[in-house]
Amino acid sequence: MSKYDELTQTEHDKRIESENVEQTMRKVRQLQESYDEHFQRANRFFEEIGFEFRGSDQSNIFNSMREDQARQARNTRQRFSDYETNLRSMNRKLETELDEVVAAKKQALREESQ
Repeated sequence: MSKYDELTQTEHDKRIESENVEQTMRKVRQLQESYDEHFQRANRFFEEIGFEFRGSDQSNIFNSMREDQARQARNTRQRFSDYETNLRSMNRKLETELDEVVAAKKQALREESQ
């Protein structure tokens, strides 16, 4: 197999890998949107029932539950953000590698044509 053919295969593999990362990013965004909707519904629920607990003996328990839910929402959003940042970084690295392979292919083609 010639160097050009090897590089063509490498280019193909990198493109597939990049497409897989982009597909994963789309799935992560969809999942993140689903979680955001869930947390928004939870916030509305806490707001609606919060009036029932004001001034009662269980207001501390309710406030603790509300704070736990808010903390879990923040932590989940941060994990999604970190994961998406990692995927973007992987994709940039793949794009750089792909550019290098394309340049190497051009060089190999020039060398083979001489």
